[in-house]
Amino acid sequence: MKADESFETVIIRSGGQSNDSESGSTATVRFDDQTVQDDSIIVTVAPAQFKNESVPEEGFVVVVHETSSEAYRSGGENEIGPKVGKSDVLSPGTRQNITVDLNTAFGSSDSLRKLTQNQTLVTMFHRADTTNSDSVNHGAHITRDGDPVTARAELTVEAASSPFSEGKDVSGIGAGKAPTDPDDGKFEDINGDREATFDDVIALTFVNQTQLNSQQTTALDFDSDGNVGFDNVIELRFE
Repeated sequence: MKADESFETVIIRSGGQSNDSESGSTATVRFDDQTVQDDSIIVTVAPAQFKNESVPEEGFVVVVHETSSEAYRSGGENEIGPKVGKSDVLSPGTRQNITVDLNTAFGSSDSLRKLTQNQTLVTMFHRADTTNSDSVNHGAHITRDGDPVTARAELTVEAASSPFSEGKDVSGIGAGKAPTDPDDGKFEDINGDREATFDDVIALTFVNQTQLNSQQTTALDFDSDGNVGFDNVIELRFE
């Protein structure tokens, strides 16, 4: 499989775990069903293990694909959807709590940037390969007897609780919309336009901390010092 290919027809198995590996290698992965907040861009895969006895130092990458519950059935050849996320390059061995970033562009076929509805996703092991470009960190998928190493999870998306009143901006910025949380419990979308951009950095400079309650302060406290000030603007700029 070429690194820039988005679709594959492969044998995939249900059950959340695969123990496939190439001859002389160890490869296992588990991808548990999980509940995430609306607009999340991160999913967690754990545990995962890979070791190539022929090339002991070889790393691996966990790539996530779209699919559906119907497509992901035991046995037979099934087409899974495009690549929608990838981990960092992982060193060989056993890894826990691997974060996979869905906010990664793989081409025109990848339309998933964040989770806004329930979704079925499939993980697949790929060989680490950073020689193509800065944005592509993997090459061919890892197989045993022609079968890739895969596992499936059902992602349930739930509305995130917010300390901000719907339709009401933060005092000082005049956006007319409440801040939102794109992914991690911090409300980087200061102006409420559903995107975290440099405009939000500018908006944060106008927030009046004296008008924030304790929950709102925590949501905008990007450097975790208990206050919302210029240090938070710097922190948000470089997130």
